[in-house]
Amino acid sequence: LYASYLNRIRRLVNFYWSQNLDNLPSGVKLAKPRYTTTVEAVLDRDGNLELVVVSATSNSPELDGAVTAAFRVAGPFPNPPEGLIERDGRVYLPPMSFTVIL
Repeated sequence: LYASYLNRIRRLVNFYWSQNLDNLPSGVKLAKPRYTTTVEAVLDRDGNLELVVVSATSNSPELDGAVTAAFRVAGPFPNPPEGLIERDGRVYLPPMSFTVIL
């Protein structure tokens, strides 16, 4: 129902996530062929990020951090549709996964 809004958020976060990945320190060791980080985020009614937490780790603190940092930099997000705003005035985004394939 709110796919276009969620896709806008995803595009904004992906932009900064990609930059964060490009700027990982050279000492970061990645041994697996695939890493997935899943996060859950909460916005206020104006689109400001209140919380972002890793709900499923990639087992790489650097990659997990790249995702959470991207959320922090990408905001504030566009005003959420009224239907996404819960009674407590917050928007609970569905879990979003970010995968790095080497």
